[in-house]
Amino acid sequence: MYENAFQIDVGKYNGDLGWKLPVPATYILDTTGKIVALGHAMDYTKRMNIEDILAALDRIQ
Repeated sequence: MYENAFQIDVGKYNGDLGWKLPVPATYILDTTGKIVALGHAMDYTKRMNIEDILAALDRIQ
């Protein structure tokens, strides 16, 4: 359990007794601010594939 492993009371820390944790995400935006690619995962160790990031950047150049 997260609270026991790290001695963190997530609900108290959040201020609403909820068990919400951030979800890491990668956003690729074009020059107008439009999201052209998005990567997210509930598992914080998973990240957007570098090839997908590079492909998205190539598309907006």
